[in-house]
Amino acid sequence: MNRTLLTDSLRTLCLNRGYSFRTAKEGSIMQPVTSLPMAWLTPPQLSEVEGINRRKESYTVTLHLIAESPKQGQDQIDSLRCSLEEQLLDIFAELSTREGVVVVEQLSIKLPTKPLTTIGEVAMSASAKVVMYRV
Repeated sequence: MNRTLLTDSLRTLCLNRGYSFRTAKEGSIMQPVTSLPMAWLTPPQLSEVEGINRRKESYTVTLHLIAESPKQGQDQIDSLRCSLEEQLLDIFAELSTREGVVVVEQLSIKLPTKPLTTIGEVAMSASAKVVMYRV
């Protein structure tokens, strides 16, 4: 239930910012990309459970924001990366206020280590631990 709630919350937050949304396991995004900008969520992983009745569940979440690479040069690419980073910060800040979410911890944002698509994109990747009460 929490996995669905978490995925739906991230989908809504990304769609509200103008991103198409895809959920796919790591490495399978190389399928044809039909719409940019795009948010790609890898399936949340249940990493820790505490308690029995009022259970706390911790999920490891990875979200990639992908945009078309500007053709004007490195300054525009750097500016786009900064914008993607800010949007990831905003998405996870707003996620922390959603139903069932206790806290978002250990947020890290970085450049992907390899291309995520075959189209020459600009992308930023965020990973976080999202703690939720069972709803």
